[in-house]
Amino acid sequence: MRYEHSAVFVKNTNPNDYQGKTYAANITQMSPDQAIPIFGDAKRRSYIVRIGESLPVTSGYIQVDGELNLEISQVIQHRHATAIYCLKYVGRL
Repeated sequence: MRYEHSAVFVKNTNPNDYQGKTYAANITQMSPDQAIPIFGDAKRRSYIVRIGESLPVTSGYIQVDGELNLEISQVIQHRHATAIYCLKYVGRL
């Protein structure tokens, strides 16, 4: 798995040491077959953001490569990595 994108956490409800820092991330767009069971529909583009370290993220927004804004929907934390389900956010952060 390649961590070729940069992800910055912004406007999180519980800011911690991770907010504002840049992390290497793997970004994958979900297919409608994957998105419907999790989100209930496939109208908004959905993404999975994988980060190679465990972060205490619960909600907020992620800015990817300075051009794509994602709203955090669900977080799965492991001992050494974090997987975040996100929806594309169209608005100003």
